[in-house]
Amino acid sequence: EARKTRFTNQIFPQSGKHVEVSASEDKPMALMSLLEHYIRKAKLRTKVMPALIKNGDVEGQYNIYMSWVKNERHVAMRVKKKPTVDAGGANVQVEGEEEFDDIQNDTIIHQYPIAEVLPDADVLILPQTADSVEGAIDDGGSVTVLRRWSKAKIRKMIRDKEIDKEEGQLLLAEMSKAEKQQQTPDKKKAMLQAAGIQGDGGVKRAQVFETWTKLKIDGERRIVKIYYGGEKRLLSVKRNPYWCDKVPILSAPVDKVEGSFKGQSKIKVVETLQYAANDAVNEGMDSAAYALLPIVMTDPEKNPRVGSMVLNVAAIWET
Repeated sequence: EARKTRFTNQIFPQSGKHVEVSASEDKPMALMSLLEHYIRKAKLRTKVMPALIKNGDVEGQYNIYMSWVKNERHVAMRVKKKPTVDAGGANVQVEGEEEFDDIQNDTIIHQYPIAEVLPDADVLILPQTADSVEGAIDDGGSVTVLRRWSKAKIRKMIRDKEIDKEEGQLLLAEMSKAEKQQQTPDKKKAMLQAAGIQGDGGVKRAQVFETWTKLKIDGERRIVKIYYGGEKRLLSVKRNPYWCDKVPILSAPVDKVEGSFKGQSKIKVVETLQYAANDAVNEGMDSAAYALLPIVMTDPEKNPRVGSMVLNVAAIWET
């Protein structure tokens, strides 16, 4: 917690000025203000950076996925209007009439970049000895991110033509079929229940693999984005949609280890100590529980119902 707070405050100071440009001529004030706006809009200081720092300490790797968000809000506002009359297909205001209150509906569109912090277990870099994401793809490898899509997300991807309609509908059908069958234990649901949270509404999610690699297109090797809905279901293959032709995955180790793409966890050196301390506390609690149990002796001949008196381990000794 202390490292998270310190590093976050270093990168995003309390003054609110996060972008500085050193240039011989005038500074690009418009671009700097836009970057400051995006930092606040994407909640980099409050939402992204703390999670990224904590993931780096625990997992030894920083993983960020950059994407673009577009959402709409339909707002209503009260406006003043003057009466109008239809004059040959055109609305003409009537002079001398008083203004009246009316309701006007507008659609406000929000667009901004977003940085998604990825858990290290959901990111696979091949070959694992690559030095960077670009190096892995240039060497004929790939970068894969595990996605968990709900039915609503799959339908949205079909509407946006991000995945093939027929394959998407088959994936939805398989999800509906799987809900009726007996499933393996849901680890995520079990962990939520252990924390006192009653699930996430029972939403079933499909595991989709988003893979970035290079394929030949018209005789030229180009970066493509592939969606796999399992081992044998290919949802879509599309050329890199970004004009910069870069992979939107930023991944770097906390401490670089030669010959490996991913780094080592900062807490690895104290991991076994934590396990040992946890075991010692558990054994101490067991001993305390035994110490609180009074040992009672009874004669089974004089007390034939001794079995009904046993409530816990070491509670009654038959003598």
